[in-house]
This record gives sequence, C-alpha cells and structure tokens, in this order.
Amino acid sequence: MPGNELGTVIRFLDLRRERDLATARANALEGEAGRDALTGLLDRHAIERRCNDLFHLGFRTMAVIDPDHFKRINDRNGHSVGDRVLKAVAEALEEDGVSCAIRMGGEEFLLLLRGTNAADGAERCRSALSTRSATAVPGLGHLVTASMGLVEHDLSGTLDVEFAALYSHCDRQLYAAKRLGRNRTMRKRLTRFNPEL
Repeated sequence: MPGNELGTVIRFLDLRRERDLATARANALEGEAGRDALTGLLDRHAIERRCNDLFHLGFRTMAVIDPDHFKRINDRNGHSVGDRVLKAVAEALEEDGVSCAIRMGGEEFLLLLRGTNAADGAERCRSALSTRSATAVPGLGHLVTASMGLVEHDLSGTLDVEFAALYSHCDRQLYAAKRLGRNRTMRKRLTRFNPEL
C-alpha cells in the first residue's frame, strides 16, 4: 500500500476511534443526567423522553406512589432520615424487567409496568415500602405507608401517549386515595386514551 493511502487509512481509523470515544462519553453523561442523584432511579426528564418507547414495549400500566405524611418524617426526624426513607422506597420499587421505576421529585415516585399482572405487581411494590422502610430506617416510631394512583390500559389496543396527560390521570387517582384515608390504591382502567378526560 503506497504511503499516502496508508496515512489516509490510519487517519480515518484515528477519527473513527475519537468519534466512538466521544459517543461513549456522551452516552455516559446522558445516563448520569437521566438519574436521580439520591436514589439512582430514572428521573422525570428521562421518563418524559422515553415514555412512548416504553409504552410500545408493553409498559402500559402507570402508577404514581407517594409515601403518606412524608413531611412529618422530615419534620420529626430530619432530612437525612427522610433521605434514608426515600432510598428505601426506591429499593422497594427497583426495576425487575416488568417494571420501570422513576423518582418524579420530592417524595413522589412513578412506576411503569407491563404484563397482565402489572397492577398486582404495583400493589406488591406499594405494600413492600412499609417493610423495606422499617428495615432500612429503624426507630422511626411509625410505619411508613404509601398511597397510589394507578391507570391500566387495554393491552390489545394501539396507543400513543402524551406523558403529561397520562400522568394527570394517575395523579387524580392518587389524590382520591389520599382523600379516602391514605395507605391504599385507587385505580382506573382506560380502554381508549383520551387526553381530554
């Protein structure tokens, strides 16, 4: 191979290696930027970008979970204890192949789940919060419970989702659970998504 051609090939390989390194760095930064610093779960911005992709992969049940009386935990025990409770909640919600856990902000979490038993899986996660928190943060003086608003979709239908509209449906169910006494789940099944509802 003549010298000029060999030099061109080497330069091309160097440029490709630099591009691959830059792409890997960008992907790593994007992954870090899409994670909540305290819990390590995906954050709200990450899920807003990926919501439709996840729905097309079968994650058609959304649940919003909020520990009950969380402000009281911070007020009585301090924010460092509150942070430990939030970490325990995140551990109870950890992804398992059929669920995707997100910290929305503050003490609010979101689960996207798939499969025919998705609602039951969400309920198991909500119930597990109490045990996980009691184990991780002994001496709180009370059991940490949570309220949940859950929306299921007809798995056979086609669906494009606007995240904000779907989240609003779940949020209304969550506040209904809180109004009815907390430590419970309110759920709704949608057979056709209508953002105006």
